[in-house]
Amino acid sequence: MSEPKPQPSIAPVRALLVDDDALVRTAFHRELVQAGVEVVPVDSGEAAALLLEHERFDVVVSDIMMPGMSGLDLLRTVRARDLDVPVILMTGLPMVESAAQAVEYGALRYLTKPMNPGELPAAVKRAGHMARVARAAREAQHLGGDVRKLAADRAGLEASFERALDKLKV
Repeated sequence: MSEPKPQPSIAPVRALLVDDDALVRTAFHRELVQAGVEVVPVDSGEAAALLLEHERFDVVVSDIMMPGMSGLDLLRTVRARDLDVPVILMTGLPMVESAAQAVEYGALRYLTKPMNPGELPAAVKRAGHMARVARAAREAQHLGGDVRKLAADRAGLEASFERALDKLKV
């Protein structure tokens, strides 16, 4: 009788959780960790932006209404750095304007607080797996000689445009 082959281990989804409310951040952190997600919690968009300069995440989960850098501002920052990182925005005060901006700038989901149990972990895991597939596709493009980064949302297009302008010489 042969022994079963070991299955390759898949690293847990790695999420950056951004919320200025310590109680909400702690509750979401706990729920995500219990669901098997590796979570790095921070209390501001500015702290998140600094982390994103040096660390890689599969998904960013952010509150929209925060002092300083809002979740929408953070979404634009994420898109300027990486087109493949899904961003999930959350709010306790849903508004049509912020929902429209979230979609326009490429947020994957727009969730309203309070959420049903399990809703956030399910969304984060799905987003994390989508990010890994997108990264694999980009790497395959790169290996195949196609190094263009294609943007499908406004924030990604703006970031690409800004990079192109920086390269122009008059």
